[in-house]
Amino acid sequence: MLPLILLIITALVIGGIVTNLYTDLLWFRSVHYTEVFATRLRTQLMLFIVFGLLTAVVVGANLVIAYRLRPPFRPLSAEQQGLERYRVTLDPYRRRVLIVIVVLLGILSGSSAAGRWGTWLMWRNAVSFGRKDAQFGKDISYFTFTYPFQRFLLGFAFFVVVLSLVAAAAAHYLYGGLRIQSPGDKLTPAARAHLSVLLGVFVLLKAVAYWLDRYGLAYSKRGFVDTGASYTDINAVLPAKTILVFVALICAALFFANLFSRGWALPSIGLGLLVLCALLIGGVYPAIIQQFQVRPSEVDKERAYISRHIAATRDAYGLQLGKNVVIQPYGGTTTGDVKALRADKATLPNVRVLDPNIVQQTYQQLQGFRNFYAFPDVLDVDRYLQNGQPQEQVVAVRDINVDGLTSNQQNWINSHLVYTHGYGFVAAPSDRVDSDGKPQFSESDIPVKGNLNLRQPRVYFGENSPTYSVVGAPGKAAARELDFPTSTGTGQQRNTYDGSGGVTMGSRFRQVLYALRFHEKNLVLSSGVNSDSRILYVREPRERVRKVAPWLTVDGDPYPAVVGGRVVWILDGYTTSDGYPYSERRTLGDVTADALTRSSSSVTAQGQVQVNYIRNSVKAVVDAYDGTVSLYKWGATDPVLETWAKAFPGTVKPTSAVPADLRAHFRYPEDLFKVQRDLLTKFHISDPGAFYNGSDYWKVPPDPTKSAGSADQPPYYLTLGMPGDPRATFRLTSALVANARPNMAAFLAVNSDPDSADYGKITVLQLPSNTQADGPGQVANNFESYTPAATELSLLRRGGSDVELGNLLTLPLGGGLIYIEPVFVKSTGATSYPTFKRALVQFNNKIAYKPTLGEALDEIFGTSTTTVTPPTTTPPTGPRVTGNVNAAVRVAIADASKAYADGQAALKANNFAAYGQAQARLSAALQRLSSLTQGSSAR
Repeated sequence: MLPLILLIITALVIGGIVTNLYTDLLWFRSVHYTEVFATRLRTQLMLFIVFGLLTAVVVGANLVIAYRLRPPFRPLSAEQQGLERYRVTLDPYRRRVLIVIVVLLGILSGSSAAGRWGTWLMWRNAVSFGRKDAQFGKDISYFTFTYPFQRFLLGFAFFVVVLSLVAAAAAHYLYGGLRIQSPGDKLTPAARAHLSVLLGVFVLLKAVAYWLDRYGLAYSKRGFVDTGASYTDINAVLPAKTILVFVALICAALFFANLFSRGWALPSIGLGLLVLCALLIGGVYPAIIQQFQVRPSEVDKERAYISRHIAATRDAYGLQLGKNVVIQPYGGTTTGDVKALRADKATLPNVRVLDPNIVQQTYQQLQGFRNFYAFPDVLDVDRYLQNGQPQEQVVAVRDINVDGLTSNQQNWINSHLVYTHGYGFVAAPSDRVDSDGKPQFSESDIPVKGNLNLRQPRVYFGENSPTYSVVGAPGKAAARELDFPTSTGTGQQRNTYDGSGGVTMGSRFRQVLYALRFHEKNLVLSSGVNSDSRILYVREPRERVRKVAPWLTVDGDPYPAVVGGRVVWILDGYTTSDGYPYSERRTLGDVTADALTRSSSSVTAQGQVQVNYIRNSVKAVVDAYDGTVSLYKWGATDPVLETWAKAFPGTVKPTSAVPADLRAHFRYPEDLFKVQRDLLTKFHISDPGAFYNGSDYWKVPPDPTKSAGSADQPPYYLTLGMPGDPRATFRLTSALVANARPNMAAFLAVNSDPDSADYGKITVLQLPSNTQADGPGQVANNFESYTPAATELSLLRRGGSDVELGNLLTLPLGGGLIYIEPVFVKSTGATSYPTFKRALVQFNNKIAYKPTLGEALDEIFGTSTTTVTPPTTTPPTGPRVTGNVNAAVRVAIADASKAYADGQAALKANNFAAYGQAQARLSAALQRLSSLTQGSSAR
């Protein structure tokens, strides 16, 4: 039965491979990227065949040679008598065993080589960087494209030689050429010659490895810098590697000379010399140099190499100071009359009060309509023209959510034939709410209402789309897909997909193929699958882009936009490398993780992949209705993109092909900005000595709105002016604090307007190193300690309401920094949702806590302000209130309690107008109470 079982297993494996390959081919044809599929498959097959065949031939040849060099007579010994039984058993099947061994090794080796298709294509299509490295004078392309391929070839050669050596030694031992336990010579002359050649080849490869190690010093971690050659590397390790090359060549020659001599004396001497030199010259000598020359005066010895490291890192990550990165001194405090700042037209009118990280539940309750619709847990920020002016909008797609179906709705037909798509696009201006604290929607409802001219609201390709859906039907067939709920008739509007997306399933053969792929028999048996059906799969926008451009790293936050009357997904694609010489490496998963990615499923951090070069060279667009994927070149010349474009010609369209209405929605990507801000915490320093000391390093602050010890504060898209550029411009911003203190150190903002000549320009406002300007964590503490806010928020929390603090925004204004934080309140209950209720503002050590942002700003820049004082740790002595003041305090407390109770009752009844009135009374009572107690304390 064994041959039959093996035949069945082989058939299943091959059948699975063929099914996946053919359905992948159909998918690539449907998106018109067949050449990507063909190029990758062709390259993988070529590498599999070449390297698999090479492994099989070399190892097989050495086994045959070992067999043919077997001695005709073997000494009579217990060892040989024991081996004779194995020889007698093996000899009748020798050829079959040999074939099985070499085939298995060939498959393993070929499969491993096929996985390096990207390394091969980058070497084969390498484009020059036009810049040379500082040490060896080689073009950067050698390190990014050629050196990895050379290392791959060397590793493969070592693998084959070691396999051959082990196989040959085993064969010689089995057939008596190698006698471990027998007296006399342990090796026959023929076996010694054979193994000497293989060992000589191994040592020869070691000489090549030593030569390549010289260039590998560009990635050394020996010195002070994270990546790059150090003083010890250049002055000790580099000469040592060169010497070891010649020692290895001599050692290899001694092994080859063993073909003509008896014994192992010369090869042993050579090998011992190589090992000794590797230990002394390659290990001990560099350690002595590092310990006794470098360590006592490290900053002086490493200065030149630190300068290389800084320059290379800035170049690799697109951080050219004076070009696209401008550092400006910034005081952080305002000394003049602040009243005039209230008239600011660039920043204050555009401050957002809707936090896209909080209002998802609000959108869900007000615009979700049914259990099978859902919004992502983090919404997006985009710009749309309103009255001829660009305005920030908090936007989201109303996507399908089959997980939200009730238990009696969950079946295969509903999940894959009926609930196939989302419907609609929802948007609201970010800088305003209505009187109840809810968004003022500019695009909403089903059918869609708004001024974005959305003509095709159906979303068949979204972030939450089912794994696959079967859509389409004959022209006269009744519509099956649920389009949207209605208030008339059956309560449901049905639709039949008429787009070009997906793969046609007209033949029974294809139905069987997809039934095998998705392990679902209904794809063959169901009457809902017919000659006009199309199957939609690989529907998540990031997955689609990764599949058509497997060489791209895709940003973790795709965002929707309405372009040309249709919903599209816009994604940023990065070209990356880990081979840029002397540039500091970063793990993308670490630097792109923040408080948002930890709590969200729709915004994800990158994988744990190390890079030391990154460019946002591609803007990708996915049509939400038909799934069309378009890739557009973006930004300055990028040799990595040009290399991939040569490997996959025609896949990336030129920048000039971007439609104007689509271009208007492009923005500076978040993940790239996170990487760059992380690097700027160190690489804003140009002086090697200051870089070495590290006293001026910065860091990304933890998100103060989350629990203690939380992840980094995420960057925020905001519309604001900057010193020297007062125009209201869409920017991506972040605060940075001192490395060892919570005080503000710098404010970053990158121009995110794609039509601006300054797009991608990063402005760094650097505060004095001795500044006492509050950082985000300190401001959050000030807000929580501010009596009116602390009292009201404490009452709300104790009363069962959820208080959610929105994004704490840091904005430059008038030479100082203004901090703004919206406060959202959500009542208890399954249908509750957060609404904006208060604004907290701090500027020049003054705090305001008001029902609207406008009122808070009026108080900050007017006459009714409160100075921030740190909370005292020693309670004041003596009575705080006396006489009439005591009575007034009791009245204020009673009024506050009554207002709080009224507010809670209104909140439970979802009467937000009454809740707002009660909160206004509560605020007035608390302010009265504060002034009374402060006045009494002063008296």
